[in-house]
Amino acid sequence: MDSILTSVKKLLGIAESYTAFDADIIMHINAVFLVLQQIEGNLIYPHVVGESVGLPSIWVLAAVTIGGNLMGIVGMLVFIPLLSVFYTIFREFVYLHLKKKHIKQVTKTEIEEYTEEEILYKTK
Repeated sequence: MDSILTSVKKLLGIAESYTAFDADIIMHINAVFLVLQQIEGNLIYPHVVGESVGLPSIWVLAAVTIGGNLMGIVGMLVFIPLLSVFYTIFREFVYLHLKKKHIKQVTKTEIEEYTEEEILYKTK
């Protein structure tokens, strides 16, 4: 309901600006504002919030989108820490299974395994 009222207020402001100013200038201002808002909302915000809670940007964007659709603003605020906890648990689970298979690091081009000396040292 709040988003509908906000949208109506914005549309009334835009309609009023068209009557007071040149339409070409208003169109350019609205286009620039729309582009900047999309960049901020989809690129900058997830990156900044992701660094502060330790999540990749795509997971922050997913948490905000899903939380906002399910529960509104409260959902956005709740889903970021909730997803951060699930991500940490899942990451530790994956690292534990990689360690059991003696895999140290996985990159795009190779799989780095532990050496025999490192395995023996870890078991002592």
